[in-house]
Amino acid sequence: MASVVIIELIWLLFTTVMPARAAFGTNLTQWPKVSTNLKTQIDSKYAFSPTLSAQTQISVSNVSGANRAALDSDDDANTLKFTPSGSGNMRFTILYTNIGFSNKGKSMDATVVVTTAGTIDWIKATSVGHLQLHGTANNMSAAATVNFLEHGTNTPASVSGHLTFANVNSLKVVSMNLAAFDQIYCAPNTDLEYNVGSGGLTNLSGARNVKGDTVKFTGTFSDKSSLSYSFSGTSYFQIDTGFELGSMVDVTIPKANKTGIEDDTATTRSLTKSDQVPI
Repeated sequence: MASVVIIELIWLLFTTVMPARAAFGTNLTQWPKVSTNLKTQIDSKYAFSPTLSAQTQISVSNVSGANRAALDSDDDANTLKFTPSGSGNMRFTILYTNIGFSNKGKSMDATVVVTTAGTIDWIKATSVGHLQLHGTANNMSAAATVNFLEHGTNTPASVSGHLTFANVNSLKVVSMNLAAFDQIYCAPNTDLEYNVGSGGLTNLSGARNVKGDTVKFTGTFSDKSSLSYSFSGTSYFQIDTGFELGSMVDVTIPKANKTGIEDDTATTRSLTKSDQVPI
């Protein structure tokens, strides 16, 4: 009799429908300005995207509550690592020079202003606007503002371009002004979900703890001098998210023009997704 009961309990365990994860919000495919056609091609107006190269120089300033730390053996040479000098609330500014050319042929620099809060062991900045947090609790948060500058100056520059925001899975919630993008490109089977936050911001999270194309999007923007986002952890000791090099769709690149003069973009070439390998 006991064996029958056990068998029935096992059968009940395997046939019971487990409750699905509560939806964070609306699937990103329902965003008003979204395209799931990843075979399309972005106009050359949006060709600019912050890119680290051999010409890029990186420096740090305005450091508060943080100390530079030694990199781990598997870190990229362009990575910066900081540890808190006090409570865990840190602030610093990273300057990246020569990160690409605008569609008017002007060389661009950028600063990334980073702030953190919560119990954080360390933070890494791995590219222009991509952050990784590590701590012993799940109350970590960070914010980043990317400011575009004319090369060699502190003069703000309004530029058009594209950025890919990556790794927005269920381990974190990201807040940004999604309406600042002219167009959003995401996978048809995206895991990204959104809801309306306060102050004109949109909250984003993933339906699952995964990586890859289903938890990223590419956005195009026009005449912006800065872009900002913040994120917080939900349940894990290490989280990372932010901008990364590359695009989910092909990008039309105008012919070389570094004169600072508007160039004829009738002759273009395509920069494919496979060409845009993160540095």
